[in-house]
Amino acid sequence: MSWKTFKSTLLPQMQNNSYKSISDFAKAFTFAYDIAVKSGKDPINGVPLLKGNPVLMQEAIIQFLEQTQKAKVLTFLEVVGPAVIIYWVGGKMSPLPPPTIPAPGSIKNIATTMGIVLKPGTWTPFKVPPNNNPEQFLDSFIRSAKIHLTTVSGIYSVLAQYPPPAPPAPGVVQWSGYKVPD
Repeated sequence: MSWKTFKSTLLPQMQNNSYKSISDFAKAFTFAYDIAVKSGKDPINGVPLLKGNPVLMQEAIIQFLEQTQKAKVLTFLEVVGPAVIIYWVGGKMSPLPPPTIPAPGSIKNIATTMGIVLKPGTWTPFKVPPNNNPEQFLDSFIRSAKIHLTTVSGIYSVLAQYPPPAPPAPGVVQWSGYKVPD
């Protein structure tokens, strides 16, 4: 899935008010986000996200929307932002492929033993005037999400090959940024 597929999945449902509850919307939105993000990767090392926190993201959207309905002080992008950050907390990167950037001092990475998200990023919502146009919301969300993904970072623990005669040994590779195809 890409951002285009994310939008084309949610837009018809939002235009037709297909959601019977906040919970239904949160579930659909989170599912589409999870699938879109897993189609992306760390653009430098080519490693995709293996596991985010969709359950916590969904619960956060529900709680934030229920609170916002009562208070009506936040925009929807401001509500979804913290839920997106929650999605990335404790995220795990795929062990394959190993990062392309060698661990410091090594000549290549042989295998990834662990890849984790250490910084779940910063959310900066675009200002969108109140409207009933779900396409405008989705476009603004995608722009905000693309900016957010540039602020996500972590590390890979790897088994690396160091210059001979050194045997393979552990190493750490830092990563920063994540990209989902347009």
